[in-house]
Amino acid sequence: MRTLLIPLLLTTLLLLNNCGRGPETASDSTPTHSVQIQDGNFQREIEQHQGLAVVDFWAAWCGPCRTMAPAFEQLAAEMTTIKFARVDVDKNAKLADQFKIDAIPSLVLFRDGREVSRLLGYHPPDEIRRWLEAAARGSTNPNPTAKL
Repeated sequence: MRTLLIPLLLTTLLLLNNCGRGPETASDSTPTHSVQIQDGNFQREIEQHQGLAVVDFWAAWCGPCRTMAPAFEQLAAEMTTIKFARVDVDKNAKLADQFKIDAIPSLVLFRDGREVSRLLGYHPPDEIRRWLEAAARGSTNPNPTAKL
């Protein structure tokens, strides 16, 4: 009986240890293509960046954030002319407050360090791609579902 309990306890502990982790700490094999932003590196990574940068404000406990994370990373891998970054709002409350983030996920688009557009809530990857492609062409259409 004891030999059966030990593997069962170990498995349970391993599962509990991974429970509730966000996409950046999950034990999956998805490579990370975005920059992790914190209060201390936002200016260097985003405000001083020349070109387009999109920042995903998220939290590990947020279901829609976790659902959108793999698509965000996939877009980061594909759209290499745009800088992709993520801010965990629980660990970086100062940034969340500075940008008045009151709903997550929130995607904030910057051009040459200045905010130009936002997408609030979950959006499918195709909508995010259209929104970013429009921004790359010079448009900042706030409605990614509208025909461009």
